[in-house]
Amino acid sequence: MQEPLTQTSLATRYLTLPSGEKALIRPIGTQDSHLLTEALDHLSPESRYQRFFFPKHCFTQGELNQLTHSDGIMHLALGMATLDEQNNEKEPLAVARCVRDTPTQTEAQIAIVVADQWHGQGLGTIMLEDMSVRALSVGITHWRAHYLSRNEAVRQLLQKVALRLSESSEGDGILSGLFELTHPVKLDAEQTQRSEIQ
Repeated sequence: MQEPLTQTSLATRYLTLPSGEKALIRPIGTQDSHLLTEALDHLSPESRYQRFFFPKHCFTQGELNQLTHSDGIMHLALGMATLDEQNNEKEPLAVARCVRDTPTQTEAQIAIVVADQWHGQGLGTIMLEDMSVRALSVGITHWRAHYLSRNEAVRQLLQKVALRLSESSEGDGILSGLFELTHPVKLDAEQTQRSEIQ
């Protein structure tokens, strides 16, 4: 049973964005340190603060090593990018990750960030719908999210693909929300293929 689950969580998905541009969503691997650095550079100071809860200027090498070592089971990490006419990746658009402590744990931490110039175009919803399918395929049924109390946008985004069960304060204006993945999403993809994480 493990092999089909891994195939789902490690798949690359090609799609057309609402803007009409071609794009892909694929697992992040060890070759992607520069892409994560570029994605961070595309974030405004406010977006960085909403994601990391402090003024994040760069990733350390240790952080990049951790962020790029995803296995599709305990650590699911996805990147979205536009494609050129030859289907080469052009511009990083969004990153999402889902992390749990053990392969049998049903609750995982979820986080997402979208490049500022692409806000309001539905990319966050597309990414979380895709991640929810991959998470459910490996037995993850609940997401734990941390977000600023003023960040109503991410709360509403999560509730588009999951049911909020509870919410509590972590202090310093940070909330912790527990969400249940109750409705598997049927993805509208042009093409999906297996991706080997490097």
